[in-house]
Amino acid sequence: MGTLIAVHGDSGHGKTGICGSFSEWLQEKYPGTKARLITADNIDVVEPHIHAGLIDVWQIPLWDHPFEAINYASQGYWPQDTSNPKSKLLPPTAATWQSVRLLMFEGLSHFSDMLMKHLGDLGGEGKSIGPGTRTGKGDGEKADLINFQDGDYGVGGNSMSHYNITQKEMRKYILASSVLPIPCLWTAHTIKATEDNKPIYGPQLAGKAATAKVQSWFSALLHAHVQPQGSALSYRLYLKEHVDTKNCGPIPFKAIQRIPLPLLDPKLKQTIENKWNEIVPEYIEWTNDSRIAHKYMAIREKMLDATRELLLRAKEEKNAS
Repeated sequence: MGTLIAVHGDSGHGKTGICGSFSEWLQEKYPGTKARLITADNIDVVEPHIHAGLIDVWQIPLWDHPFEAINYASQGYWPQDTSNPKSKLLPPTAATWQSVRLLMFEGLSHFSDMLMKHLGDLGGEGKSIGPGTRTGKGDGEKADLINFQDGDYGVGGNSMSHYNITQKEMRKYILASSVLPIPCLWTAHTIKATEDNKPIYGPQLAGKAATAKVQSWFSALLHAHVQPQGSALSYRLYLKEHVDTKNCGPIPFKAIQRIPLPLLDPKLKQTIENKWNEIVPEYIEWTNDSRIAHKYMAIREKMLDATRELLLRAKEEKNAS
């Protein structure tokens, strides 16, 4: 099972650049291998990495059935021809993971928008998908109809049931990617939402209800943020929850490194958390040439080494008692 990382941030705050940096990290870690990028976003920032052969790209909005396409992509399938939306999707094999050592999904927010649009389009075609898009004959059933015809073109809106469907499907896709044998990186836009009735900034999905839950879906949630410093800008990758009181007030931006051992003894878990807190800085400053992925993955290695050491020590102490 690979590491599952999410990076959220506003447009222009470096999410796609971080994807490029991860492909460079991959080449040093596993020379001769490739990263794959499944994207519903602009690829201009990573075009140099694509041309250099570091990243293969699947531009998924070209495919007609987004639920099907993202579902297969999250399981490691890949088009036989990425330029042909009618191309057969090929399942991964053991050989796949020898040459492909990183999957990147850009991103959560755009994929959610694609699914919501597709549901609205189906409603515009007169297909019933839960309350709000029913096309029954009775007046009562027509009362919540939110589709119409504009000439030969059917137009549909979204109902609450669409949000529920999209959020559950996105959760499924992320879970599917979590069991692949390689690291997976997801990106998302940042949105203001609530957690325990308190405002937060976190990853954007369709509807705000899922934002507070997303951090529990990943090994790590990072926040890409541009911090003004006088007349200059500081690009930062935050590894811990933080606030930007100067520009955004006291509302926290979510960022967390999760211990992947929820059943640990509470005392041991706290010991590991304390050690991680010593190892993990609040943020890493970076530019396009500052090897941001290398720096972050080096920190993760230190975290995991410390965890193994503490677990071994706890086992030895238990055996000695």
